[in-house]
Amino acid sequence: MPALDCLKIIQGRDTMFQRSRPVAQQMNSDTLTLADLRPEQQGEIVKIETEDGVFKRRMQSLGVVAGTPVTLDRSAPLGDPRIYSLMGYSLGLRNAEAQQIRIRLK
Repeated sequence: MPALDCLKIIQGRDTMFQRSRPVAQQMNSDTLTLADLRPEQQGEIVKIETEDGVFKRRMQSLGVVAGTPVTLDRSAPLGDPRIYSLMGYSLGLRNAEAQQIRIRLK
């Protein structure tokens, strides 16, 4: 069955089977999470979205602040954790942590 036919079938089902939009589109259309960054892309930190003050302060002390350029260097074979490059060093984050950091693509 062609991919478009499958998509029509998925879209035509009741709400129990509806596909949700990607997280990046649900939150804000001009920003993504750090976990959405691909190897060929470069982003700029926008903000840290978390209620966990300890995590937020730790990230800020490591240079994860608004305006900082960031790139994805590499990821583990199963995609978690990932190694990001920012401010001249490498930072390893789990995807759950990277999803709390909003970026804008450059």
